[in-house]
Amino acid sequence: MNAFREFEVYCQGEKILEASAVLLLVDIEKRKPIKIPEEVAKIYGDNGRRIFKSIDRVNEPSEVERANRISYKILRRDLDFNNHVNNAVYLELIYEALTEEYSRVKFKDISVNYVNELKFGYEIVIDFYKEEDKFYFFFKSKDESQIYARICGVSATPIS
Repeated sequence: MNAFREFEVYCQGEKILEASAVLLLVDIEKRKPIKIPEEVAKIYGDNGRRIFKSIDRVNEPSEVERANRISYKILRRDLDFNNHVNNAVYLELIYEALTEEYSRVKFKDISVNYVNELKFGYEIVIDFYKEEDKFYFFFKSKDESQIYARICGVSATPIS
């Protein structure tokens, strides 16, 4: 069973952001997802409200050539209280992976699929692809044997 969380952010009474998250309960020792116990699920309840009906899997484009690749080593400042890379750091890093040509792009929609834990000291590559108004980012181990995150951002303005 997954836990769904819906977020709305307001600025001076105007909604400026909507987000949905699908969360898992993880056995800390085994580092594997487990079923959420019924007594825990009851505490939080379910109002049935979903901002987004589904969260799509972000797939690496097969017909598009990679536009850029950067290398990065995870630093302590990148971590959250669970010793994972903080969500905001992923978003900062996608801007680092953009080519100069797209360095000022603004996104109207960003989908993030977290696949594996990304922790302190990991050396990764971030592959960037562009397809029409979509910008794809894939966080991988240097040897490409692990994928840590798959991200797709949709441009807020038309890109030629």
